[in-house]
Amino acid sequence: MSGATTFAIAIPTFRREQVLLDTIASVLAECPGVPLLVVDQTPAHEPHVATQLAAWVSAGVLQVLTQAPSLTKARNRALRELRSDVVVFLDDDVVLAPGFLAAYREAFAPADVVAAGGRVRVPTPRPWPARASWPMIRDYHYLDVSSATPVARVASVRGCNHAVRREAALAAGGYDETYDGWALREETDLMLRLLWAGGRVAYVPAADLLHLEAPSGGTRQAPRVSVADVAARFDPVLYFAWRHLYPHGEFWKDITYRQLREHGGTLLRGAAGGSRVRLAAGFVTALWRSRSRAASRHDRCPPAVSRALWTSVGPLR
Repeated sequence: MSGATTFAIAIPTFRREQVLLDTIASVLAECPGVPLLVVDQTPAHEPHVATQLAAWVSAGVLQVLTQAPSLTKARNRALRELRSDVVVFLDDDVVLAPGFLAAYREAFAPADVVAAGGRVRVPTPRPWPARASWPMIRDYHYLDVSSATPVARVASVRGCNHAVRREAALAAGGYDETYDGWALREETDLMLRLLWAGGRVAYVPAADLLHLEAPSGGTRQAPRVSVADVAARFDPVLYFAWRHLYPHGEFWKDITYRQLREHGGTLLRGAAGGSRVRLAAGFVTALWRSRSRAASRHDRCPPAVSRALWTSVGPLR
């Protein structure tokens, strides 16, 4: 008889200071005795932060590994370094609710569950879309999760609160390191590849946290006001669209209406410096570059899984 499923927690961090310490304190209080790995990509911390991290390491309550900035590489490093059956990935600006880890333990009791996502609350709640149904593959957008209703099968999770079976994730190739810089959709990309392999992904609202969305640090960088910067911001979402949405009609909606509606204004004010020419040139550059990157991948969604992903499913509430 096999032993109980073991868990560990990984927190990739970049340019976060006091909020990182608060996050770690929340994890230590809610998940005592659970291995905790911090993959630190910050070049130099403020003195009090460095001192506290060193104290925790000395006390044996966490491990810190350092590396150059890359969210996907940090997650893959955690998968390689840890030895637990399941790795829970958190952002570096969260507060865990009571019962957080117990909910994940229950979620992974069925052997076919290879990944799960927890509930994410934010300081300013966002309204849910009013839709009767949508294709399962689209829940990476609509599952922006605040629902308190568990769902046995989903196709996406939130990066700030999700868990994977370590061996299954490694067997699927880990997190695709093509998603870099402004990493978006990299966690859902892995969920889809786990589904391709026959696993099940669940939504577990009792694994609940508050995502503080700290206004400084993280992956934010000073805009360079260039075509290259605009392209870098569009790259991950367009790469995801080529990989997982093309040639369905949702692909065209995703790369045009949705991306330009949701990100175009921000990019125009920031990375494009108010220039519509830079915005358009960056979008076209990213569209072409992401298509080439997606075409270089030889793994494809099995037809039976694809049919299931594009079948309409009901709302989560």
